[in-house]
Amino acid sequence: MINIGQYIESAINWMMVHFSTFFDAVNSGIGSFIIGFQHVLFGIPFYITILALAVAAWMKAGRGTAIFTVLGLLLIYGMGFWEATMQTLALVLSSTCLALVVGVPLGIWTANSPRADKILRPVLDLMQTMPAFVYLIPAVLFFGLGAVPGVGYGAQKKESLTGAVTVVSDKMIKDKGRWRIFKLKLIDARLYFVSIFVGLLTGLVAVPYHYLLQFFFNLRHDFFDSRPKWYWYIPLFLLMWGILVFVSWLVKKMPLITGGGIPQTRGVINGRVDYKHPFLELVAKFVGGILALSTGLSLGREGPSVQIGSYVGYLVSKWGRVLSGERKQLLAAGAGAGLAAAFAAPLASSLLVIESIERFDAPKTAITTLLAGVVAGGVASWIFPMNPYFHIDAIVPGMTFGGQVKLFLLLAAVISIFGKLFSITTLQVKRIYPAIKHPEYVKMLYLLFIAFLISMAEFNLTGGGEQFLLSQAMHPDTHILWIVGMMLLHLVFSIFSFSSGLPGGNFIPTLVTGGLLGQIVALIMVRQGLIAYENISYIMLICMSAFLVAVVRTPLTAIVLITEITGHLEVFYPSIVVGGLTYYFTEMLQIKPLNVTLYEDMIHSPAFKEEARYTLSVAIRYWTLPLSFPPWVSV
Repeated sequence: MINIGQYIESAINWMMVHFSTFFDAVNSGIGSFIIGFQHVLFGIPFYITILALAVAAWMKAGRGTAIFTVLGLLLIYGMGFWEATMQTLALVLSSTCLALVVGVPLGIWTANSPRADKILRPVLDLMQTMPAFVYLIPAVLFFGLGAVPGVGYGAQKKESLTGAVTVVSDKMIKDKGRWRIFKLKLIDARLYFVSIFVGLLTGLVAVPYHYLLQFFFNLRHDFFDSRPKWYWYIPLFLLMWGILVFVSWLVKKMPLITGGGIPQTRGVINGRVDYKHPFLELVAKFVGGILALSTGLSLGREGPSVQIGSYVGYLVSKWGRVLSGERKQLLAAGAGAGLAAAFAAPLASSLLVIESIERFDAPKTAITTLLAGVVAGGVASWIFPMNPYFHIDAIVPGMTFGGQVKLFLLLAAVISIFGKLFSITTLQVKRIYPAIKHPEYVKMLYLLFIAFLISMAEFNLTGGGEQFLLSQAMHPDTHILWIVGMMLLHLVFSIFSFSSGLPGGNFIPTLVTGGLLGQIVALIMVRQGLIAYENISYIMLICMSAFLVAVVRTPLTAIVLITEITGHLEVFYPSIVVGGLTYYFTEMLQIKPLNVTLYEDMIHSPAFKEEARYTLSVAIRYWTLPLSFPPWVSV
């Protein structure tokens, strides 16, 4: 008797042993996608969800279906099953997206390749004849119990994955005469598929960038924490000085790698500047960013990650023979994927691209960026499964409605005023810095001297100050004057580091400044007995979001980013209120978005010659018709 079961069992065991890393990565990526949908659905009030579904039902099926939808959803909410319903909806949406991502490209392939059609169609027919629950067995074996096998089960059903492949293939083969029209409709599908590939490549580049930054930060921390003999500091100082001089030389040779990279990415998308040597500039940005931050300068990893992603999108569009009109979409997708890899926040990355980088084709940009961001964020979550922001507690203070209104108004006013001072100071120092009549190596010497002193006094303030912010958010210090001193020291150091033009962003230093400012306000309120000590981190998270709004003027990005990286929906609605008030106050104070000002300074600087925009020529035909007019009409 032939025992096929033992061979199948052996094959499964071999795959579980040798491909466990791959299955864990897929599990983490799909799990992050499901969690993202759940955060969005849980963050929307139930009555808004019911209203939206009722409107959709009315438009598609009429008044009766809409009334039935409202009554049914109200019954679900009243029975206490709303949370379970939203979890189920998140699974359905995730499985649908997975089916489309896999099924549509396969359908296009089988329609254009008779050989692929002969191979895949029997497989699809077999999959449709098999009971659906059969597919749960290998899914549970490889991914374990949980939501991910459920998504795979939903995606493979005949009306999902196999249906998507069959419908697309049959549609393309059925009517050859209308193929050209249908091909135009599939251009977007191809673009979305390529954006997923861009997200994967960006994640594979940006995540090692983040890993190496953390590695050198820990290496430098171990050195200063060991308190070696004084003479060991001298070779380290000279080595770091040489590193900074080398990076400044790289920036001089390749001006596009300077700073964070968001203005440069926007300039390329708008056609103002061009990546003339994208691969070399990608390598220079990667190496220069790691070296600059590894010396302890107060810069962020997010800006270089954004520009690295845009370089990847540009190279894919160039090497993959993508249509020129789609190139800016892949640039935007790569930029969003870079931010998603830096923070593991795909939703916020899509919003940042729409708000700050590419504003002309928002729906298509949102889809491509979200797809690329989910893939890059999945790679980041796989490499860095522990998110330190999840350990921050956000306990809402027990205040009346009137007290909350006063608190939100106070936070918005303080943050708006401080945001204006921050923006003005940063821009003035950045414009004055190049005019300082000292050689570049002397300027690097001054910066490194400050970084070395801070490393010996409060090490966590270096490298952007993110570690210092996390430590204060988890265990806030109660000495107000000490926090004020640390915030001012970090502020001045960040401004000079960013003004140097070395590769590195200002996103994380801005978040750190906003968080420390919120801690100072919260400590004063604790002294006055208005809130408790455990509410300090709650105020800090709200101020981080609002300060980002005041400086960068991307309210949706700021609100979603803090909620997404911390997982605290408690700060979502307060961030909307405080962020909205801050946006209004900054408009009154006439604060120009920092990235917009940096972009305008960049395209008008001597190092960046303005190039022609993309143009679209349209030919219009017209006919001359013989017309007769009365004698009193002059033509």
